[in-house]
Amino acid sequence: MAAAKRRRANVASKRTIKFLEVCSDKKALNAVLNHAPDSVVKLLSDISLNALKNPAVRVSRERKRLFRKHLPTITRIVDPSVSIATKRKTLQQQGGFAWIPAIIGTVLGALGTSIFGGSKT
Repeated sequence: MAAAKRRRANVASKRTIKFLEVCSDKKALNAVLNHAPDSVVKLLSDISLNALKNPAVRVSRERKRLFRKHLPTITRIVDPSVSIATKRKTLQQQGGFAWIPAIIGTVLGALGTSIFGGSKT
């Protein structure tokens, strides 16, 4: 029973992340983040950490500029000493709608390419 519940939560988290990747409405993004489970906030934190630290993630100049603009917010999201509640508030208040879709698309695309055998440069 517990495994089925965990599996449902995992699927819901993945679907929420996929929605956040394509969401362009600030109010919708804030509403989703407000009611999303903690696992979604943790996933966003992991994705942000990959964008900052993983050498397999290649970021275009335009997106680097966008991430640099929001670097204080992103580093706060990545910081393990910050609570989930604080991370959630930070995502909602600090212009997350501008960089969340970009960072999700960049990291998932790069990791998918490296896992499934993209270019080997």
